[in-house]
Order: sequence, then C-alpha cells, then structure tokens
Amino acid sequence: MPQKTRILFLLQVIGHPRDSKRIQMLQEEGFLVEAAAFNRKYHKGRLPSCDLIQLGIIENGKYFIRLLKILKAIPNVRTAIARNDVVYASGQDMAFLGFLAGFLLGKPIVMEVGDLVNIQVASSIKSKIFRIIDRWITSRYALIVTISEGFLNIYYRKWLKIKTRGIVIQNKLEKHLLKSLTISVSDSKKKDKLRPILDRPLIIGYFGLLRDLWSLQVLIKLAELYPGQYEIVLAGMPMKQSNFAEQSACHPNVKYIGEYRSPEDLPFLYGQVDMIWACYPEIKRNDWNLRWGRPNRFYESCFFKKPCFAREGSLFAEDVKRYNIGCLIRDVDVEKVVMQISSINYNEFKEWHEALLKLPQDVYLYEYEGRDLANEIRKLRPIEKQRLK
Repeated sequence: MPQKTRILFLLQVIGHPRDSKRIQMLQEEGFLVEAAAFNRKYHKGRLPSCDLIQLGIIENGKYFIRLLKILKAIPNVRTAIARNDVVYASGQDMAFLGFLAGFLLGKPIVMEVGDLVNIQVASSIKSKIFRIIDRWITSRYALIVTISEGFLNIYYRKWLKIKTRGIVIQNKLEKHLLKSLTISVSDSKKKDKLRPILDRPLIIGYFGLLRDLWSLQVLIKLAELYPGQYEIVLAGMPMKQSNFAEQSACHPNVKYIGEYRSPEDLPFLYGQVDMIWACYPEIKRNDWNLRWGRPNRFYESCFFKKPCFAREGSLFAEDVKRYNIGCLIRDVDVEKVVMQISSINYNEFKEWHEALLKLPQDVYLYEYEGRDLANEIRKLRPIEKQRLK
C-alpha cells in the first residue's frame, strides 16, 4: 500500500472558510494534513479539521511588525516542513515564508491566491519593481491555485509571464453539505407565505467580514428612508467600526446578530433573509482584486436560493446577469443606489428566485475540484536542488 502524502498548510489566519474547505478537500482525497497558522483578530467562521501549530499573534495592518513575526517563525515552520512532503501556502506572504523556511529542503510549494494587494496591480514604479520580484519568487513554486480565472490567466500568465502549472478552484460549497442543509432550506420556505415587497418588508442580509463601509452606508440609509419596506440583517465581524453593534441598535429595522460559524449557522442566517448583499464598492481603474474576485456570499446565495446584489463590472456579476439571479448595481453614489434598490418590485424578485431554483448545481457546488487538485499535487516531485537563477 503506497504511503500517504503529508501536506503542511501555512495559513495567514485561523478559521478562514476557504482554507478549511481546502484542508477537508485534501483529507477526503487521502492526504495527511497538518497546519501552521498565525492568529489575529479575524472572523473565525470555520476552524480547520486537522492538527494546528500556532505561530504567534499578528495584528491587522502593521506590515513591518508582521514581517518580523513571520521571520521569527521560520525555525518552527522549517521543522514542520521537514516532516511533510508538500507545503500548501494560503496567500503570497505564507508562500514566501514557506520558501524561506524550506530553503534546500526540497519540498514543493503550492500557493493559493484568494486576492491580490494593491501594490501587485498598481501602475506605479514601486508596483512594477514589486512585480519583477513577485515573478522571480512565484516561479519557484510548484503549483498556483487561484479562486478566479482573472488572477491566474491575467495577473500570473499575462502580466508576470509565469509558466508554473496552475488550477482555478472557485469558492463553491462542498457537495456533501447538500443533504445536511437542504432540510433547513425547505423549512424556511414554509415559515413565511407572505410575499416580500407586497405583503411584508424585503429583508436583505450582509454576512461575513463587515469591512466595507460603503456597503454599510447603503444598507443603513435604505433602512432609514424606507423603515416599513426594508429590513437589514447583519452577521459577522466588523473590521473598521468598533461600535458597529451600537450603531445598528439605533435602527429598529437593522439587526446585528454577531459572529457565526460556517457552515453550521448558514441555514439559520440565510433562512431569515430574502436577498443577499454581495455588492462591491466602486471598482476603480486598478481595482483588479474586486474586478476578478468571487465572494463566498455569491455561492451561498445560490445554494440557499436567495437573489443577490452584485457590482456591475465584477467577474461574478457576469454570472448573476447570465443566469438572471439578482440585481446589478451600477452607481456608487449612496442615494442613487438606495433609489435603485427601492425600485425593485415583487415580479423582479420572483423572477430572480425562480431562476435560482433552476440554476445548475455545478455553478455553486464542487463537483470534481477536490479530485483535480489532488491529482495536481500528486504530480509534484521533490525539488532536488533549489533554483537560484
């Protein structure tokens, strides 16, 4: 019987749902997994299902101090790399940590990219120099995994000219959740026979990292101007407003639930709302991260059959438009956006909902992604000599 491949995950935070999905995905494919992670103030939506080495605490922002702590973690990470066959790094900084800590150990590095930072995509001289360095480092990795075609095909292939093997795995939901969560979905349909907009207020949910102040301004302004027509349900961790819960309490039709666990609490959350806020703020010229991103809320809204709001011009908005499963937001002025939302009628909502009922499952559920990722990793071979050129 062949020996199982051992994989070390290097994580920026503890509890990011995508990281935990990926860990479980490879465990189900027969890999032995352990993780090493930094801890910081972050929405711990889903804890990893493997042994965990804590590398210390880092704070949001404060990049120089973060760099020092990453360098300090090198000895512990090197020890962990030595007993594993492959390093799976979540994010560019963790991949760089794996590169430094694993120097000359010969272990292939897989880097997963969920987003890009501004310096990677800007047009300044500093950014151009950064991309030269990024290209040199990334070319040392054995496999690139991205959540979006834009990240892989445009940034890494077209801009950096990286030829490293790559695979796209979107932020979909696991198929095995279908049986465990659909009961709650069907129950939520029976709870309320009243029609939103016609018979009762339309309830909009905004879940996850509540870090976009523009989105909060839109939703709270909507609640203020139309108190009898709209209700807002918020859940997750506020990132920029420490008094967010208190501010929400000022509006009777705005409810802040607090943090939650994924996927356990998702049926409860989505069962309370009619539509999901997944809309980005204004996408500026160099906001490639927003343009190419695919938020978890989009896939969850598809699964729970809740139409979503999406920013026109973003990649996932093309799916919303193609399948007619939500409202595309064009403007950035808060009052204009509120006016657009207030013009939604019941027939539009019903049309979006009915389209969601017919939506193919492979749009939002994993099919063969776990097998494909496992096969890519099994192709990796130990690096006999660290490349320096």
